Amino acid sequence: MEDNSSDLPRLHQVIQEALAVVPGDAKAQVDAQAVLVERASESGFDVSLAFSEGRWLVKVGPWYGHFEEPSEALECFRGALSPETYLMTLERGSLPVRTDVHWPSGMVSSTSRLFSPFWRRKSLVTRRNRWQIVSDPESD
Repeated sequence: MEDNSSDLPRLHQVIQEALAVVPGDAKAQVDAQAVLVERASESGFDVSLAFSEGRWLVKVGPWYGHFEEPSEALECFRGALSPETYLMTLERGSLPVRTDVHWPSGMVSSTSRLFSPFWRRKSLVTRRNRWQIVSDPESD
């Protein structure tokens, strides 16, 4: 296992920055190297930020991205928590075969399976987290 002890101060700072952008009603699980924000409802998706093997990993539902720079990972994590971000998943039967992440910027990122049961019925499922944005009472 790789020794990340020299990265710990920066790691803790990034985790704290990530927690600062988590919507007020979201349930977040935090450990020493990761933050997992649970989906807002059954029709939502999980979002996580983790540090492993010297780089950052952001997961948005089944999609994931690797980042060398923590600032890029935080920007991706922040975008994934936006209520404007949604997933469109093509399913064959109940098996997801392709997922597109639609980002607030208009960009689309995709992930898919190499093989799919093409003979099964096709359906398109949209997932979105509907966070309750809690206003800061001091800013009112």
